[in-house]
Amino acid sequence: MKKYALTISASILLMFFIFTLVSHSVKSNVTNKTFWPIQSIDTMKYSRDDSADSSIYQKIPIIVSEVANLHANYISIDTPYDDQFYPVLKAWVDEARQEHLKIWFRGNFSAWEGWFGYQKFSNPNEDHALVHDFIIKHPDLFQNGDIFTSVPEAENGVIGDPRGSDEKTQQFNQFLITSYNNCVSSFEIIHKQVSCGYFSVNGDVAKEVLTPETIKQIGNVVVIDHYVDSSAQMDVDLHFLTNKFPNAEIILGEFGAPIPDINGDMNETQQAEFLNQLLNVFYENKNVIGGINYWVGSGGSTALYRDDNTEKPAVKIMQKYYDPSVVSGIVTNTDGTPLSNISIYGINNLLLATTDSNGNYSFPAFSDSPMELSISDPHYQKIDQIIVPKNRQMTYNIILSPKKTNIIYKIRLFINSLFNLSK
Repeated sequence: MKKYALTISASILLMFFIFTLVSHSVKSNVTNKTFWPIQSIDTMKYSRDDSADSSIYQKIPIIVSEVANLHANYISIDTPYDDQFYPVLKAWVDEARQEHLKIWFRGNFSAWEGWFGYQKFSNPNEDHALVHDFIIKHPDLFQNGDIFTSVPEAENGVIGDPRGSDEKTQQFNQFLITSYNNCVSSFEIIHKQVSCGYFSVNGDVAKEVLTPETIKQIGNVVVIDHYVDSSAQMDVDLHFLTNKFPNAEIILGEFGAPIPDINGDMNETQQAEFLNQLLNVFYENKNVIGGINYWVGSGGSTALYRDDNTEKPAVKIMQKYYDPSVVSGIVTNTDGTPLSNISIYGINNLLLATTDSNGNYSFPAFSDSPMELSISDPHYQKIDQIIVPKNRQMTYNIILSPKKTNIIYKIRLFINSLFNLSK
């Protein structure tokens, strides 16, 4: 019996020893590298407003290079979808691909608003057939991961402002649903995984007209083109939307400063300071914000670059948020076992990351800035720690002590100590 018991004990010890080896060989598969999945810069002042100007072809490489310099992962291109403008749109797309950028298509057909001398649609539903034909006719324009919006700020087009009219409100919501479904079916035909919808609307339209049921049927995202006179107002408006649409992602389809009618005159330093305040609001709400699109990179009062293509101070602010450091590591208990589903929080109880099934985590962080971490779980002692990400990639492994242990845990801990002594 003694021999049998020793054999069983040896087998158990071997099993735990193997388990310990495996736990030390786990590699991270977490790739959370940016604050927001969509970090975009808009090019409307050139990609739309100058799309009929033959000189635009010389400007496209410069503007796209500026977007890449900001470390955006998306570029918003607003060129109309009419056949007349296809060569210009294709030039923008080709240049963006050279810079490895995904594209948020934010144009529409000129007849939607009557651009470039086109007569407005007599019926908003005329748009659906044109969008369908455009997508299946030009599969070469699109890559998986792109975003396609058929009518940004649809309230400015044929339907008109839907506020204050039950009939127009219903028509507006139904149009968005039909347009979304039309887009989805069109991309299925060309076998491209492109996100549809992302119908940006004025913030007041989102508050007063969009319904939770509509949002569910158009991709579960709420996109607002929203300009404010203070970061505090932006925070208030975001909380209103998250309360109205608690299960949806919020996207900033447009934001920027200064808009003279809203922000008055700002010098370049004031612009940078205000932009930092806005981006900090987005950072503090990043768990509900799925993306942001700065309007605009070049041209207009909100531009990040001067007319001679030199950088304003605001460029450094955008780069701070668009190109963060990455902190990653593994969370284990004291016997070396990786711990899954452990949440890591920052200041103001902001969720930074949750460990995967192998105990790995990753989150973006501001370079050279102290940050508070808090790791707590009902079964482990709480840890509060301050770290300073100094490099582009920082490894920070975390060991949690259990509040209670049993005999199996103590055996694991013993084996782990033997493993460490053998190194």
